[in-house]
Amino acid sequence: MAGSRDFPTRTSRWSAVAVGLSLLGVAINLLVTWRTDVDLRQRAFDEAVSDGRQMLVAFADHAVRLLDYGDSHLRAARAVYQRLGGSDGFRDFLAETKVMHSESLFVATTFSDNDGQIVFDSEKRQVPNVTAAGLDYFTFFQTHDDDVAYIDPTRFGRVWQQYLFRIVRRLSRNGQFDGVAILNMRPEHLANFTRQFDLGPNATYAILTLDHRLIVRQPMAPEDAYGVPQDGLKLWRQLGAAPTGMYRAVSLFDGIDRIYLYQKLADYPLVVQVGIAEKDKLADLAYARIANVEQAGAFTAVVLGFCLLVIVILRKGLGRNKRID
Repeated sequence: MAGSRDFPTRTSRWSAVAVGLSLLGVAINLLVTWRTDVDLRQRAFDEAVSDGRQMLVAFADHAVRLLDYGDSHLRAARAVYQRLGGSDGFRDFLAETKVMHSESLFVATTFSDNDGQIVFDSEKRQVPNVTAAGLDYFTFFQTHDDDVAYIDPTRFGRVWQQYLFRIVRRLSRNGQFDGVAILNMRPEHLANFTRQFDLGPNATYAILTLDHRLIVRQPMAPEDAYGVPQDGLKLWRQLGAAPTGMYRAVSLFDGIDRIYLYQKLADYPLVVQVGIAEKDKLADLAYARIANVEQAGAFTAVVLGFCLLVIVILRKGLGRNKRID
């Protein structure tokens, strides 16, 4: 009979249709799963950038406040020093004007003569035999009349035997260079503020001078990174294009891939930077991504199971038809 003879052909066609539709469903499901994963990653990236921008602004504001406070302290000390010299009266002034807890940020206020010899130290009555002659900030003020705050990058101090950075201002007498006033400061207190941030365990926070030297990095950079130009940072190419922005790079210090946001400070020759590790954000997404893959796997299993069931039913029908024939 013609109908019976056509049944195997129809069965094969329906089996092929079932397989084709199943494969199409699986392909669409995989595409949706991939698209969902991309959306999850993009959402995590957008949230990280948004949080990073807020932290960057807060970090920059905090740094400026501390620098302003330090610079105002140095200018006041300079004015009194030029009137009283390194007398007991000047030491009393420094003690009376020291704000509570400022000793955690300030280490010492020092003054040099016009040859660079340190002639006053607020914390040492016996002044160490140390000279500032030849140092960048001393050379700068020898050749510049500008009354500006010079930020000396972090390096290991010869007197205090610890890593310090300095705010330096020019001393003048009758319009002529008469030495420098130096406020020695602990860099870690600029970055301690960032401990309240939650950008991930591998997030970094840094302040650098515009001549490519580190003021502070949290967590701390290797000791040999301080006092030398960090010319290899991608930051400098980005900063040449815009005073604030974002870029991706692998850290030269720890090899971690991060998204970096940066901002050049308006009042100081410094740039503030926040780094967000991509692997931290992917770790936050782990459960959502696993659930997405599990859902895709379950759907694929159901579709393939249904396809197999259809084929089995069709094959059984084909077997019964052959027996009838």
